[in-house]
Amino acid sequence: MTTKSMNHAGISNSAALTDASFNAKVGYKTAPAQAPTATSRNDHSHIDPNIVAHYHKALEVLARPHEDISQSAYDIAIVSLVPGPQQASCIRWLVSNRNVDGTWGADTQLSWYDRYICTYAASIAFRNIGLTEQADEIVSLLPQIFSQREDVSPETVTFGGLVGALDQFSRVNGLPVVSHNAIVRQIVDEECDKWERMLTWSEFYNASISNVGYSAERIYGDSRIDLDLFLRNFQVENDSIATAPAAGAMTLLEIDRRNARVSEGRLARLRRYVYGLDPYERTVGHMDHLFYFVTSWALMYVGELGITYNPAHYPDIEVLIDRVFEALFNEDGFRLLGITDPTTIPGDADSTSSAILGIRYARPQVFDISKLENIYIADQGYYQTYKYERHPALSTNIHMAGVLADINALQLGPLMYWLQKEIVENQNLACKWHVSPFYVMGEMARILAHVQHPVAQTLALYAADYFLAAQKSDGSWGIGPSTIEETGFAVLGLTAIFDRLSRQMNHERSSLLHVLHKSLITAKQYLESISARSPNWQDQESSYAPLWIGKPLYCVKPLIPVLFHVSLGRIAQIEQKYRGLVAGTGV
Repeated sequence: MTTKSMNHAGISNSAALTDASFNAKVGYKTAPAQAPTATSRNDHSHIDPNIVAHYHKALEVLARPHEDISQSAYDIAIVSLVPGPQQASCIRWLVSNRNVDGTWGADTQLSWYDRYICTYAASIAFRNIGLTEQADEIVSLLPQIFSQREDVSPETVTFGGLVGALDQFSRVNGLPVVSHNAIVRQIVDEECDKWERMLTWSEFYNASISNVGYSAERIYGDSRIDLDLFLRNFQVENDSIATAPAAGAMTLLEIDRRNARVSEGRLARLRRYVYGLDPYERTVGHMDHLFYFVTSWALMYVGELGITYNPAHYPDIEVLIDRVFEALFNEDGFRLLGITDPTTIPGDADSTSSAILGIRYARPQVFDISKLENIYIADQGYYQTYKYERHPALSTNIHMAGVLADINALQLGPLMYWLQKEIVENQNLACKWHVSPFYVMGEMARILAHVQHPVAQTLALYAADYFLAAQKSDGSWGIGPSTIEETGFAVLGLTAIFDRLSRQMNHERSSLLHVLHKSLITAKQYLESISARSPNWQDQESSYAPLWIGKPLYCVKPLIPVLFHVSLGRIAQIEQKYRGLVAGTGV
């Protein structure tokens, strides 16, 4: 599709605007909207010390050193293919971190793709060091993984390309090549076709717009790749390839396989990086770090408490905010932000919009987001996460709705109708970046509850119904076992809806407030039971379920304690408000 008129066909732009903004006919470059935001929803003159304590604990997660991401069985298996000091530790980690059924990766209920690619990579790792019998046993589990698949299971990033790269490694090194079933084979073939098209692209080596560095596993065994140019363009400051361990390992393997003439200094840096990927010494995730991701999302969630941010109290966090803010600009002005730096993964609309929403909590700022027009599909009314994206992402467009609402942009109306069609009419609750529908529904409720548009309110209430129906008897949420993360998404969504409904009371809303209050109290009991059962829950790996979608599933670890404390703080605020409404006979 190409970007056409800024108007959605057949829909009046006025549907997206308040009266004042419509009369002013504002567009992208406007003053901030006057709609209520997280920083204006609450009276801060008498804040419950318990709420303040949760606020400080949430911010302290950012202020102190932390791991951004969980370990990746897939990446550790790929890194083990490189002969070096890290190899034995990687194999030992794989042996010690198998599932009870002998596989690796997440439960097939979450994503069979994740379990398949992690297990297949582990089989190659074992075969590569001569453990043939063990490798055969692992390979025999692949059909079982596929047979347990759920039709709605979300595909992991570049799944077919990674399976194809592992096939190629086996083929080149004289190892048996696995015969995959027809569906997996079709996905691999589709990715191979895409790779062939990419190789003809004039911008293939342009790290500012090409995502090839992140999926560098694909270059193994492909003699058409200019390895010196590839290394020069996709190696980043921490010596990795695109901040992705598996990509760096396979790039090194291909350079060594060909004995290629590349920059000696760069090669030494890459080798040092890969040799340092010891899972017992550091986290080997599918990315090295997620700096912008962690900072932006954490600030979005902390902002829900509505407590005025004082930069003087948090000098360490000010440094983080400065980095995100400055990264939104380059010599050409405002730019699209990615999930981290340094990396050679191009910026995207989801990371950019979430950074804006996070930054606005600490620093009220109006951004000229006109560069996002390049990925706005006007005839459909949605934003692509990145250029040439095959299928639009729900969460990207929900976050963009929050940005557009703040500036009363004309694109808000078409976007609302697109979300309504996708979620309500098409019953599409799947997000390509997160396996749980509670993430999509939580973000939709949290953001759209405060957007001044009739469809936004309908969608927020739709999310409320969804959460109320899906809540477990212990007060938690989870598409599998209950998790703090999914419960946090639900709590932040429901508390935003409670705030919205309590501002304009009537009998119907009064009844819903009772139901919401009851639901939130049981959620509070679940969250408090976690710390009661295990005061050191933050130090336990079981607290960090991998639910985000990358090459494997992964956990953004700092967000878990942030969501835990913000959720308890928000519930405490709702309890106060509910008592006030009851006392004033508002409910």
